[in-house]
Amino acid sequence: MNDKVFNRVKGVLTDRGRSYKLSMKVLFNYYKALLTFNILFSGLIGLLGGVSGENKIIGFLNVFMFSFCTGGYFLALFFYELRYKSQYYFYYNKGYSKTALIILSYLFNLLILILFFLLKSMAAG
Repeated sequence: MNDKVFNRVKGVLTDRGRSYKLSMKVLFNYYKALLTFNILFSGLIGLLGGVSGENKIIGFLNVFMFSFCTGGYFLALFFYELRYKSQYYFYYNKGYSKTALIILSYLFNLLILILFFLLKSMAAG
């Protein structure tokens, strides 16, 4: 009898109720690959858009974080698709569809954005 079961609801391979730590490593590997592109694009957009205003650092951070979750993220997805299209087979074999990878990495970006704005509001108030 096979002890390993693919749980379609969670989208991960489980072994008697325990998720593999490997699944988080796989997700982090994908996110890290996207992050390299995303930081580059968001940094360039932040430098171009955040230099106006009195406080250039706050302007840069605001534009950077906005780009991090919007344009920079989608550009990172586009360039990842161009360069590493065959890598999606690896993730699919580990139990993650392309859609699940994109949604989970975007949710992680949103979490980072929410934390940034919480810290910003705490520092300002």
